[in-house]
Amino acid sequence: MFLQKRIIGLIVAVLVILLIGAFNSAYPTVRVNQEEMVIDGDVIFAYLKTYNVSDAVGGLGSKTLVSYVLVLNITNPNSETIHLTNVLVTLFESAVKEGASVSGTTEIIRYERSIGDNERPSYTGSPNSSKLMAFTATGELDNLDIQALNGGEVFLLVYLNGRTQADVHISSELNLKKLSLDIVSETEYQYNTAFLKAHMFSFRNDDPNIKYAW
Repeated sequence: MFLQKRIIGLIVAVLVILLIGAFNSAYPTVRVNQEEMVIDGDVIFAYLKTYNVSDAVGGLGSKTLVSYVLVLNITNPNSETIHLTNVLVTLFESAVKEGASVSGTTEIIRYERSIGDNERPSYTGSPNSSKLMAFTATGELDNLDIQALNGGEVFLLVYLNGRTQADVHISSELNLKKLSLDIVSETEYQYNTAFLKAHMFSFRNDDPNIKYAW
């Protein structure tokens, strides 16, 4: 299992390169006002909670799971409205970026979301603006993942794809960021550059846009 985790982490670079290549081959570079259209996604908050499933639970007995909430600051610096079409967020124990690829070891979590046409109104970025979006999921962990989290330092990769209202494809850079986790408890981990304890926010799975309740 440990070897499998490291292999998965290493081949993510190949998968990302193939994904970028597929998009670039299908959609030529489009320039607006002499600048390539891009979007940006930066993690500002991450909360992870690990827990052990009772061995009495069929199918999941004795497994270790992690549930997490990731908040991204998504910026649209273009003069056109964009709609997100794909979101990729991967958390590694360690990773390096070399050109248009990222190589990582010990893939702790991997969040992938393809956004359908009927969902796009909730994943829209207005021109020349930023907004906060939250993404949540649950995954399985092994001992190597737990050790990586307890180490306190991890690397998070964000890669986004989108389209304009004119159906022009745009994408983000490979945003790789080193995170220093706060170990809140034996089973809770947090990265937070945005919210004070008195700041509360809410979101839904079908609507990731952050709503505040101060």
